Amino acid sequence: MSSPIPLGKLTLDNGLGALLIGGPVAMVLWGIACIQTYIYSTQKSSDGRAFKAMIAFLFVLDTFDSVLVCHILYYYIINKYANPLALLVPTCAFTPCRSFIAKAAVTTISDFIIRT
Repeated sequence: MSSPIPLGKLTLDNGLGALLIGGPVAMVLWGIACIQTYIYSTQKSSDGRAFKAMIAFLFVLDTFDSVLVCHILYYYIINKYANPLALLVPTCAFTPCRSFIAKAAVTTISDFIIRT
């Protein structure tokens, strides 16, 4: 039985490679956000409670986004190691599809809050 895509022509650069580079970069930026949130929360400021709550909520969203990135990386690099065809089937029966959907929702919510 032949596979729909010859495995010799399957490249992982565009999908898994970008995820493998972008994931650690996102973790570094999350670490910077942790430091900034800590400094903001320990300094006395005249900002209102609503603004401080929004900063805390955005930090929680960013942390959840980082957890989702780690989950997606773990699934494709560890669980599906040596199974490149797993990248071709993004069905929602698999947990990573739910992670992708949740990541898109978290990113949309945080971007909306930040831009407004």
